Amino acid sequence: MKVKKVTKRMVPGMLIVAVLGFGQGVEVIGGSTQDRVPARLSALYENSRLHYELHRKHYDHALEAMVLAKDIDMVEETTGMTALGLAAKDESADAIDMVRPLVLRFGADPRIADAKGYTALHYAAAAGNLAVVKFLADHGGEVDAANPLMKERRVTPLYMAYQKDRARIADFLKFRGADDFDQATRERLELGANTSAAVKELWEKRVRDLRKYQETDPQTLLREEFKVFADATEETLRAQGKQDQVEELQQFRERYLAALETTPVTEGISYRDYRDLVQEKASATEAQQRSRRPSR
Repeated sequence: MKVKKVTKRMVPGMLIVAVLGFGQGVEVIGGSTQDRVPARLSALYENSRLHYELHRKHYDHALEAMVLAKDIDMVEETTGMTALGLAAKDESADAIDMVRPLVLRFGADPRIADAKGYTALHYAAAAGNLAVVKFLADHGGEVDAANPLMKERRVTPLYMAYQKDRARIADFLKFRGADDFDQATRERLELGANTSAAVKELWEKRVRDLRKYQETDPQTLLREEFKVFADATEETLRAQGKQDQVEELQQFRERYLAALETTPVTEGISYRDYRDLVQEKASATEAQQRSRRPSR
């Protein structure tokens, strides 16, 4: 797998994070809107008009910009992505109309990884766009390309498909020879996909009623978010037949809610700071309980 070098990496602005592993603390949502969006878009346009048009989904203009692009495989600094990766991550049917000319007419290389270590096939698998996945696999995309920046796990396009619960994509990649993962990994990814979907749904609900979200106190927000996270986790664990982990989760739920209800909301405290206080208290309670258990 080719890795295209860049001199600068920037983190995308909108982050929705569900950290699994009860007993080790939980960050349910870490939402932060991107600072200085107009400035970022301006920088994106200056760096690469093609990346700008693909990012904005102005596809008629993107086709024009492909002709002017000096390096079709450039990893743009602001997004950290290639043009092919940006096109492939689109979930809509229009994506194939951008991916096809990039590869066939302008020579974009599906093997090149971006600043985050992902190829276009990684993004297409996560997006669930079967037409794009098939096209890339047929034109040089490596179905077993592992993200070189992920040292602790083998993050391939199949991994991304499992992570996003893209069953049809996973089946196709395995049909094309992708190495499958063991059952434990598949179940862990299924758990992550289900909890992430639940958190995303909550986030979208809040965006639709942004004023209410902004006026709600941190304790109420955290209580609602934790319930969504815990309910989705428990439902998945029960479906997987992991009763022992369901019981561990229930104990963790009790500790976390107890910490939440006993942590007052001080005037002016931010959601993030309040969440950290609750997590710290829950972790301290767990440590105390562990110290009281008789050693085996």
